[in-house]
Formats: sequence, C-alpha cells, structure tokens
Amino acid sequence: MKRMVAMGAAACLIAAGCAPLHKPGVDLKGADQAKYEADLAECRDEASETPVAEETPAPIFAGALLLGLIGAAIGAASMPYDGGTGAARGAAIFGALGAALGGLFVASKQADAAAIRTGIIDNCLRSRGYTVRP
Repeated sequence: MKRMVAMGAAACLIAAGCAPLHKPGVDLKGADQAKYEADLAECRDEASETPVAEETPAPIFAGALLLGLIGAAIGAASMPYDGGTGAARGAAIFGALGAALGGLFVASKQADAAAIRTGIIDNCLRSRGYTVRP
C-alpha cells in the first residue's frame, strides 16, 4: 500500500514537471535559432503562469482521513472488545487505501494540467508563426 502512495506521489511530481520542459517539434528551416529560443522561453513562462486545474495534494489527505475514519469504525465494530486495536488496524488499512486513491486522483489531475500547459506552449508558438508538429 505504501508503494501505491509513493508511486502516486512520484507520478504527481513527474507530471508537474513536464510542461515547463516541453520542447515541441518545430520546423526551424530558415528560422533564427536565438529568436526561437527566446519565443519558446516566453511561451513556457506564459504556460507556467496560466492557472489550470488545482494542483494540490488535498485529495490524498481527504481520502486518507475519510477512509481512515470508515476503517476505524469497521475495525471497532468487528472487534468491540480488543482494546481498540481493531479500530487502529482498520484506520491504518483504510487510511492507506484512501491516500493511495487520492494520490492516483492527484496524479491524474497533474497529467491533465501538464497536457493543458503543453497545448498552451504549442499554441503560443503557432501564434508567433512557427509550424508545430503534433
């Protein structure tokens, strides 16, 4: 379960970092390389400043809290006379599951945000007269 959370967090970091490094395929025949690099830098800045979907780990915490509470209730109900260890086990198991699911949700949103920013960079270069290959 911890591996799922770690993989979700890694996917978030990878997706968050992709758009600013995006270097589109541009036909540079007859183009000034220095001007292109300056235009690309400006387009990257524009993409990084454009607000996109919320990029926060809040769903990880919300998922862990919600499913942790559910797990504690299930654990307590299934083992009412064990001194609370059932509730602790249930909270740990379901809390980890909730965090993993929240991490996957955040990773998905991060990938969407990266795709949006990539499109912004491509469109910005097109508006400056470059031919951007898909």
